[in-house]
Amino acid sequence: MAMTRQQMIRRWMYLRGLTYRDFAERLGVSTAGAYLLLHRDIIPQHRYDSLRALGVPVKLLPAPRPVKRGFPCDEATKQTDASHATLAEKVAS
Repeated sequence: MAMTRQQMIRRWMYLRGLTYRDFAERLGVSTAGAYLLLHRDIIPQHRYDSLRALGVPVKLLPAPRPVKRGFPCDEATKQTDASHATLAEKVAS
């Protein structure tokens, strides 16, 4: 039976004497946070890049989440729940 990605990452860590705490300290997150980063299916791109920089093989990493792109008018206010009416108001002003 084939091993899951999560099983392969645990084996890779074991063979190198690494713990989730080791990753947590390097990434500046909690031990639980490091566990979640390594075991989720998708993680933020900057965390993916950080794990790659720490030497984790690509085949063992979760997929990086694409960077979200928004409308330019939302960037100034950091508004994420813009409705069509709100958008129309911003364009009209």
